[in-house]
Amino acid sequence: MKPLMNDPEMLARRLHRFLPMTAYGRPPLLEMLKRRALDITASSRLIVTNVYHVEGRVMCQIDLDRREPGSPILVIPIALLAFDREHSISREVAEFRRRRRARH
Repeated sequence: MKPLMNDPEMLARRLHRFLPMTAYGRPPLLEMLKRRALDITASSRLIVTNVYHVEGRVMCQIDLDRREPGSPILVIPIALLAFDREHSISREVAEFRRRRRARH
């Protein structure tokens, strides 16, 4: 795998090239959204509209409903999102997560 996958800033830049992109909520995110009475399930497609590198972390901005002006926006760690395995960047994201977990 590419050495840049140890670098959150480089991953954020790579992800930025694919925006907007579809992702799905992982269980911790789904639980948080459920507590806020938002109707989002594991099969709900979330739209990642921006990616940030913040203090060593990759953060993703998602629009909860892009059809509505002023719809809620969340900025969450990439760890709370799952990407389609068919997407060309998904392996790099998985490798980044694996290496981050191994470090901590």
